[in-house]
This record gives sequence, structure tokens and C-alpha cells, in this order.
Amino acid sequence: MVLKTMKTKIRILPGLAACAVILFFTVSSTSAGWRIDTARFAQSIHSDLSCVDCHYDIEDLERHPDPANVRKKMSDFFQADTCLDCHEDVRGQIEEDEEHGGEAVTDADEFFNCISCHDPHYEGAPDSVDADETVEFSEGDQACLTCHRAVSPNDADAVAKNRDFCFSCHAVGKDMPAFVPVMNVDEYAQTPHASLDCMICHPAADRYEHHLQTASDCTQCHTPHEESVAHEAHAGVSCESCHLADVLPVRDRETNDILWQRTALPGTVSKLHNLQKPGGDGCVRCHFDGNSLGAAAMVLPPKSIMCMPCHTATLSATDVTTVSALAVFAVGMLGFVSLWFSGSFAGDSGTNVVGNILKAAIHAVKTLFSPKLKTIVTTLWYDVLLQRRLYRRSPGRWAIHALIFWPFVIRFTWAVIALVTTNWMKSWPLAWVLIDKNHPVTAFVFDLTGLCLLIGIGIAFFRGFEADKTRTAGLPQQDRLALALIGGIALVGFVLEGMRIAMTGAQEPACYAFIGYYMSKLFAGMTGITDIYGYVWYLHAILTGAFVAYLPFSKMMHIIMSPVVMAMNAATKKEHH
Repeated sequence: MVLKTMKTKIRILPGLAACAVILFFTVSSTSAGWRIDTARFAQSIHSDLSCVDCHYDIEDLERHPDPANVRKKMSDFFQADTCLDCHEDVRGQIEEDEEHGGEAVTDADEFFNCISCHDPHYEGAPDSVDADETVEFSEGDQACLTCHRAVSPNDADAVAKNRDFCFSCHAVGKDMPAFVPVMNVDEYAQTPHASLDCMICHPAADRYEHHLQTASDCTQCHTPHEESVAHEAHAGVSCESCHLADVLPVRDRETNDILWQRTALPGTVSKLHNLQKPGGDGCVRCHFDGNSLGAAAMVLPPKSIMCMPCHTATLSATDVTTVSALAVFAVGMLGFVSLWFSGSFAGDSGTNVVGNILKAAIHAVKTLFSPKLKTIVTTLWYDVLLQRRLYRRSPGRWAIHALIFWPFVIRFTWAVIALVTTNWMKSWPLAWVLIDKNHPVTAFVFDLTGLCLLIGIGIAFFRGFEADKTRTAGLPQQDRLALALIGGIALVGFVLEGMRIAMTGAQEPACYAFIGYYMSKLFAGMTGITDIYGYVWYLHAILTGAFVAYLPFSKMMHIIMSPVVMAMNAATKKEHH
């Protein structure tokens, strides 16, 4: 029987098998779980009852908890006669088609399902009660509550209590049926999450139908990886696919996300919780020849700083292509800068390159803190970004230049915002939209800018060939190699997008990538596409590296020098009063 103390009574336990874990938070009155809030029960109308008054069958069970029972629904254990033993008047109301609870009895079977309206443990109790109130139980009920008492998050021993409760079934050596996953307790103690409450990751583990409960989202504690670690392609890959042991990644054909399933055989020790760092053997779970997951067979490096003008990328430079391209670019820029500063400043007869660079740097710093800064910013806005001077000379040339220039501006701005937000504003939902290639907005913007770029390159080529017919001998020709490299990068990019959509089977949102989506039709059903994707990816990267390396030696160098010259001219421009 229950012993009442102070202002409190007691609450009865749900009374069925409890072969799992304890909910970290207090169970609500609407939850179908095995744990009870003793303080709330103490203020219910059933507080004077002992556990076995209602759950009298527990004493006769050969095994309790019985693992087979944890898979059942609460309704599988409910017997109306248990309630009607005390509420005989209710039986009469229902059988005689009278009213019950203010409603006319139309279906006796429905009204005999008492738990559809009543929670016997909290009937008449307030929705919340001070959890710190003292509650005492009879000796018999204390034995039940060893497992069935809800553990308060304020309990200093909550983690240990919940872990011990879980391991009452899930530890090796507990003589469990084969369908119950068992773990090596000593091995688990060495895992990163060993100090956490089981209920943080398994919040519904103490509920009926225990086998259907799912784990919490890892991002409730962990922020998603930045691009340099996960790459944008892994935005739809579950954390567990990479980090859990003994799992097999599988593609969800409805969402195209990469989920996971257990690989451990029933009756064997599960190493699921033995977390691992992805990389090496972890990558080959998805990245292998002939995989059906839509993953490139080749493990590709993250997009480097070289890719930022067009893509969400990182500030890294670790792959051979990027390092080689940037090295050549640096040599070219060093030569260009050395030549540029080999002269002398006005009023100075010296030609020391290092000295001139230092003087220019000092002058630039002074300008940043001078009234001329406004003039420089205005010039950069109108003459660099909006191309005002070019428009005044030739609206036609301005339009062609805009088709090439603005796609880079839009994509670079997009990439910078995505880089910043996915690294330092990870909880902002829009941050992950910016790197989701299958999101309608992202897909459309990237394909539109790519198409504009190709149109601009095509028109520029045509005009260049037409200009050659009337070009004066000795004048420089169009830098067709630079244009060809840019066009090649864009074309291979669309091929890559089509291959990616075909590999991953991206559905409706991908159609907003109106070029890549229809190009994916060319690859639909093609075998070995995951095997060749990596080679096409490297072709795209090599073309990009070739352009970056060639830039200081090409006529395209103006895209770097023009803003510098315009800013310098604005800084030296005399004010008119």
C-alpha cells in the first residue's frame, strides 16, 4: 500500500514490461510509456492504490520484464474488467446505453476502452506538480518503482540510473532473445557518448512498441560539419551513416537521403555505439565501384579556394590541382607586380621594387582613413561593379561583358554568404539552402547564371572572329584561350550536374536546374556512371586550375588590375570645389 507523507501521496506505475530506457524528461499524461511521475500520481484519485491492485497479473508472470512485451501497444495489455472491478456503476451505464462522461453511449465497445479517455495514473491530478515534493511508497511498490519510476533530469544520478536500466536488457550476458540487441558494457564505456544519458539519443525508448522508437537527430547537440569536412554533397547524408559502427548506408528512394540500417546479425554483440571518425574505411561505405547510392566511386577532395568564384567552397588548398594552379598563379602575379613597381614614384628617383611596394601599401592604408575613401567606393560601385564606363562606350559590349561578369559576381557572393553562414551561423536554416543543389532556388540560380555565362562566351567568340576581319595589323587579338577555358569549365560543369542528378536520382526539385536536369536524361540508366564521375570532376577542376594559372599571363588580367587602377585613379583625383 501507499504511505502518504506531507502534502503528497503516490502514483502507480504503468505495470508492464520495461526492457528499455527511462525518459530523460518527465512523461506527460498523454504518453504511452512505462515510467510514471510519482508526484503527479500522488495527487490523483488512484493514489491510495498499490501497484498490484491493478497489475495483479505481474506476480504470476514467469519473466518480467519480458522482451516480447516491449514490442506491444499499451492497448494490448488493457482489460476493461480491471477498471470495472471498482467502477461497477460505469458498466451499468454503458451496458444500458446511458450517458457516460456527458456523452450518449452509442458504441459499448468504444466506451469500454477506458484508456482512450482516462489515464489511470493521473486521473484527477494537475498537469504539473513540483517534482521535489517527497513521495514514499510501500515496500512492495518500491520494488516496482526500481524500474518504473520516472527519473528527473535534476537527479544527480539520472545518467547512471538510466544506463543501468538500459543494460538490464541490452548488456551482454542477460540471456535475452536474439532480437534484442546486446552491447559490451566495457566497450561502450570507452565511447564518446558513454557519459551521456541514454534518453538524450533515445527519448522514446521507454514507450510501448519499443522496437519502433527512433533516435534523436544528432544536430540537437552537434552542429553540421562545414564544407571542408562534409562537402555539400553530404547535406542529405545522415550522421549515423558515417559515424556509427556496424551500419550499412541505404538510399531513401522517396527523399533521396542516405539513411542507414544495422548489419549486425541477431544474437550477436552490437558495436553500433562504437562511434568512429569518418574517412578511410568509413568513406568506402558509399564510395566504391558500382554503388547504387549515387556516390562517386572516387573519394573527392573538398572544393578549394580556387572554386569559390563559382561554388560554395572552402578556404583550403590541399589537393594537387589547386596547389599547382595557385603556385603558377603566384609566380605570375609576383612577376607582374615586380614589373609594375619597378619604376619610381613621382618625385622619387628610386627604383627599389620592395620599397615601392611598401610605399604603395602605406599610401593605401592612409587612403582608407581619408575622405577619398568615399570617392574610391563610388568608383568601384559604378565603374567596376556596374561597368558604367563600358556602357557609355558601347551598350552592346557592356551587355556581353555583363553576361560573363555578373554570373561570377552572383555566384561568388552566394559562395561567400554560404561559407560564412554554414561555418558560423549553422542554426540558420537558409544557410543549408544555399548549399543544397537540389533546392529549387539554388538549382535555378546556378543554372541560369551558368547559361548566361555560356551565352556571353559564345557571343564574345563570334564578335572576336568578326573583329579579326577588320582588325588593323599589329593590334592584339582576342584572348580566345582564356575564353575557351571559361567556356569549357561551364560546359563540363553542366555535364557534372547532369551526372550527379542521374546518379542520385534527384526528383522534382532538381528540375529547377533546367539544364542539368534535362542533361541528366542523357545519363539515365547508364551503367558505371558513379565510376567515371570522379574523372569528369577532376577534368572540371583541372580546367579551372588551368584558367587560374594562366590568368596572370593572359589578357584577362584586367579583371584584377582594372579595379586596382580605377581605385588608384580615384584616390589621386583632385577634388573640385
